[in-house]
Amino acid sequence: MLRGDYARAAELLEPQVANWQYADATAAFFLGLLYENGLGVPLDKSRACALFARGSEGPGPFTQSARELTSIHLDMSGPDPVLDCRILMNWGLRHGFAPARFNLASDHWVAIDISPRKREIVAIVGYRGREKESAFSYGPSMGAVYLPASFTSLPGKGEGAPARHFVEVSHWLPVGPSQWQLLWSLAEVGDGDIVEVANKTLTTVESQVPPFDVTLELRELIDLRLTDAGGIEIVIRNGPEPPEDVPTFAERKEMREETARRKAADEKVNWKRRRDPARSPSFAYGETDGCGDLFVYGLSPGRAEAIAIRAGRRALDLSVTARTFDLSVPDAEVEVLADVYEYPQREWYCSNPSVSDAPPSTWRAVGGTVTIQLAAPSPLQRSRGYQATIQLDNVEFVSPTGITVRSPGSIRLTAPAGHRGGVDEVDGSFALRAPDRKP
Repeated sequence: MLRGDYARAAELLEPQVANWQYADATAAFFLGLLYENGLGVPLDKSRACALFARGSEGPGPFTQSARELTSIHLDMSGPDPVLDCRILMNWGLRHGFAPARFNLASDHWVAIDISPRKREIVAIVGYRGREKESAFSYGPSMGAVYLPASFTSLPGKGEGAPARHFVEVSHWLPVGPSQWQLLWSLAEVGDGDIVEVANKTLTTVESQVPPFDVTLELRELIDLRLTDAGGIEIVIRNGPEPPEDVPTFAERKEMREETARRKAADEKVNWKRRRDPARSPSFAYGETDGCGDLFVYGLSPGRAEAIAIRAGRRALDLSVTARTFDLSVPDAEVEVLADVYEYPQREWYCSNPSVSDAPPSTWRAVGGTVTIQLAAPSPLQRSRGYQATIQLDNVEFVSPTGITVRSPGSIRLTAPAGHRGGVDEVDGSFALRAPDRKP
């Protein structure tokens, strides 16, 4: 700079601030002076402002000067330069983000842009003359370097179903002075709305500067593809994660309604109510769930009673044709228990595996029948291996003290269970792949 070789000075300073999160404060200050005066680089007040702001954050002999110059720029500049300065302050000089717009139909479009008010990446959906803005969870992050947003359309599920439309936003994020991770966000557009459906970390690279010039095809790392059933799934290539189904808008709505229903049911529970732990089971169950291979349970409305069915390897060798077990015949592979609690329980079997020590009174089935049938999981149960339907008929239970009681009628439970990849459907039958284990 003293010799007047400003182009060479800029060439030496640029790499010191390329990784914005770990930028050198003194280098940022001097590079800001070059952009402030157009010396060796194009005159750019917004970049100068951002560099001064970055130079004011680290230790160095020019921290105070950088802070004063930042204040001058923010006070004297107009709204647009100030906005540009603040975006560059947060993201870095070479964030690479570029607005994009994609047309779904003549009256339906989606745009990816920066919100002037929020200074964050937003998606704006235009549909039949109306616009809706939504923020992306990935962004902005200090030092992030964005790849161009992309758009993908795939056929809908079922004959005559409309196409499904997806927007992908990816960026490199510094996770160290010389390490970068590629983060990927997927959102689906439909019915005048956009909803994020997945966020993934795709790869990590070693580099002191952002991988601006790295030639990368996202489809070499991650893909969206149609399933044999007509759905859509996310596939991470060369990764340990299994394919992940992408629910439709209707399925996501159903999941939200189910979550709201369970929340409303919990709000009706009197969590302080005490009950007699020696009472007989009511055999009235509403909410159901499952886990493991195979474990299904049902909860009473008051959350102070549960029924649980465990079936081992022999039960998991079932085909799609239902199979019935006689509970009066001792069988280590099949077990039915009714747990009676003194107080309502907030944690249940799948979230609290040590249930055998928790219930004050456990009634064991010693008679009647249990019929178990497996089927493919619903699209909503993306992480489960299968859907289990269980029916208990004329079941006799015995308490720890020897009291017996018989269920007044049939008890039917349907719930997802198992783990994704735990069963294969071949010629209409299911075969166990995961080892048998108690929950």
